[in-house]
Amino acid sequence: MSCYLNNRLEQDHRGIKARCRPMLGLKSAVSAARYCRCHDELRNFLRCRSRMRQYVPAAEKRWQHMRKTAIALHILATA
Repeated sequence: MSCYLNNRLEQDHRGIKARCRPMLGLKSAVSAARYCRCHDELRNFLRCRSRMRQYVPAAEKRWQHMRKTAIALHILATA
């Protein structure tokens, strides 16, 4: 078991690390700031619970995720 699993700070930026590695890093501080800001906002938008450890049934999670994904894709398509 990893000693970092209980560290909330390490877990908070796991998504950013997973996305950044295939892109071979972010080339400038400006692009890193823009990416982190957008990534956090989209992640919070797609999150289906409003509190930590809130129980949300799987069917409800799936429905909310599909609906919110459609909204985000529509916004990106019109931009």
